[in-house]
Amino acid sequence: YSPVGIRLPSRAVALGAIPGLREGVVDPQDEGSQLVALLLGAKPGEHVVDYCAGAGGKTLALAAQMRNKGRLVAMDVDHARLERGAPRRKKAG
Repeated sequence: YSPVGIRLPSRAVALGAIPGLREGVVDPQDEGSQLVALLLGAKPGEHVVDYCAGAGGKTLALAAQMRNKGRLVAMDVDHARLERGAPRRKKAG
């Protein structure tokens, strides 16, 4: 299990009811993305490319690990998936 994730008791929990979600303090992300970001262990000042960025969950986790210092490039073969991540990136700052 991911040590940084919050496990919801069921899928019946409304995402809008999660404290901090609307403010951008927390962001829904599957556990696999959390684990990949943790295994990578990106550090501030590094250059990292997320080649399978999708809607940006891993990318946001990597940016947090890097403390927004360094270069982080998000790429995906599906441009529409990257576009869907734009509001998440904006909310996260």
